[in-house]
Amino acid sequence: MRPSHLTGKHFTLLMVFVILLALPMSSFSKAKFGKISDEEWQLGPPADYPEANAIIILDECFIDVNNRELTMERLVRIKVLTKAGIDEVGEMTVEYHGEADKIRNFKAQTITPDGKKIKVQDDAVFERTHERYIQRVFSFPQVDVGCILEYTYRNVSKRYYYLRPWYFQNRLYTMESTVSVQLELGFDYNASFFNIPPEYRQPKKEEQINIDAPNDPFKKLISYTWTLNNLLPIPDDEPYAGFEGDHRSSLKFQLVSWQSKHDMITFIDTWTNLGNELIDDYDLYLNKKNEIRQLAEEVTAGITDPRAKSRALYEYVKTEFANSDDFGHYYSYYFGKEKVDRHLKERSAPPEAKNLLLVQMHRAVGIDAYPILVSTRDNGRVYPDNPDERQFNHLLAYLEFGDGWAILDATNKNNPYGILPPSCLVTVALLIDRDQSQLIRIPDNPQQSVRIDEVTMCVDAEGKVTCSTFCSFAGYYASEFSEMYEGTPQDEFVKDWFVEPLNVTYSLDRYECGLDSSGQFVTQIDFSSEELAEKLDNNLIVKPVCYCFRENPFKSEKRFFPVDFQYPREYRSIVSIILPGDVENFQLPVDTTISITGAVFDRKSSVKDSCVTITSTVKIEQAIFNSAQYPLLRRFFSSVALASGDELVTTLGNTD
Repeated sequence: MRPSHLTGKHFTLLMVFVILLALPMSSFSKAKFGKISDEEWQLGPPADYPEANAIIILDECFIDVNNRELTMERLVRIKVLTKAGIDEVGEMTVEYHGEADKIRNFKAQTITPDGKKIKVQDDAVFERTHERYIQRVFSFPQVDVGCILEYTYRNVSKRYYYLRPWYFQNRLYTMESTVSVQLELGFDYNASFFNIPPEYRQPKKEEQINIDAPNDPFKKLISYTWTLNNLLPIPDDEPYAGFEGDHRSSLKFQLVSWQSKHDMITFIDTWTNLGNELIDDYDLYLNKKNEIRQLAEEVTAGITDPRAKSRALYEYVKTEFANSDDFGHYYSYYFGKEKVDRHLKERSAPPEAKNLLLVQMHRAVGIDAYPILVSTRDNGRVYPDNPDERQFNHLLAYLEFGDGWAILDATNKNNPYGILPPSCLVTVALLIDRDQSQLIRIPDNPQQSVRIDEVTMCVDAEGKVTCSTFCSFAGYYASEFSEMYEGTPQDEFVKDWFVEPLNVTYSLDRYECGLDSSGQFVTQIDFSSEELAEKLDNNLIVKPVCYCFRENPFKSEKRFFPVDFQYPREYRSIVSIILPGDVENFQLPVDTTISITGAVFDRKSSVKDSCVTITSTVKIEQAIFNSAQYPLLRRFFSSVALASGDELVTTLGNTD
């Protein structure tokens, strides 16, 4: 059964006017670069967030749309309140499209409380490139408590087809965020809102006379302005946050069309038409369909069950084709120029090309298969009202069987069949099907996601520990760790995710990682250390190995957006400590149960002869915890971390 067509309410505001001439910029901005008011100098921490170390006084943006170009002018002003705020201000970035955008009139400066202005010099600004986007990066000079920092720039663009969202919220507390759009008559936009109360969605409307045609009532300017105040921060370095942009109050514009008396240009299309264009490019790429059919038939020779065929094809593509560099978001651009025959010869392809090949191989053996485009969790939400492939950054294979469906990602050779990487656990996708392409909701695919660490610690009388660990990962846990393992040298993976976090010196003896026959990702590690146990007089103190939740991941006292674990999970640690034969008087870690709504920790200890077994389990029973649950969740993990540090104390027998 195919996942359902995406439906639901989307808040839109249509703005339609008609004019033919390019019009001058409005005098919208209330603030001027370098002009600081007495009220701004006197600002302190906001009443609803008194712990603020730095605040954004204002973030203003004005967008002028005419039939020549789009021009965006922006002014950001920040005040540093404490010493910690100096670090929080940190590095600033201005991002723009390398081909379509031009940054002009960039200025940035620090203003000290005595009025001294220290400019950001040109040699203190550098650029870094990511795909087709460029980031202009800079830091403010001589920042101290009480300083006001500001920067401004103008972005001139030809990209009518794609405007990036305006985020009202930022990583710092924002006192005022304003965006204003001035339309030349003839342009039709829609606007989608996220995390903005309905009463703030209606803009302030202003009409102005066109100074070039003051007597023509049909050539007036109309601007729309949205302003939000006192916005709590959304930091970009919080754990289990997903894409932080998905939590921020935002407004997404999309240019629909431009119309004159004699002509009309459409900038926004339908998902169906977009899908047809992509199919044409996919067909150009898949220029060796007969070879693909022969290859698929060879791989599935002697197999009759469709799902068994699918598993064979999946295993073949993910293991026989190496991953080449990701080609980015521009699917039509890439597939319209590349050809699959080169990838068939080289046995190497970008991840998305591997998945498109997987789709075609399924079709070749009679299995209904379709490419679907998704925006991964670190890429941000999809705006259903804005059909544009640039919202997506990954392609997957969607399969239909008589008794169900499956979605596959052949990117990672250690990923189990039918289990997506956690980064792809999203709800919306674009299914590509000739004349039927549409947004779909991806149904939940619950998996029992369990990590089990079985640790044997052999301790001698002097405190040296020989440790053997067997870790197994099932469900999305398996996919998550296999994804981290992909492309990483095995020794680095083992050190980074297992032994290094123990914070002890060690000697790594043996290690092995990979999928077992059941589809679980497994890791075997043998190492020794003299810092996991300590002999004090006749006492032997042992620190049980704990690889997970040794520390509380949640450092911030407050959080204004959800905690996103991506999927429910269970972590189980079974530590067997084999002690010297003459130990006595065991002081075991106390049996403990800690429980809150949605999470539970349980630990049990037992002893038999000279072997102590400590079994600890953390169950996270829900994927999402809202911000109201955060204080309890933070205290829960603080208690778990504290319990994980409990030691085993024993007494050695008489050594005389």
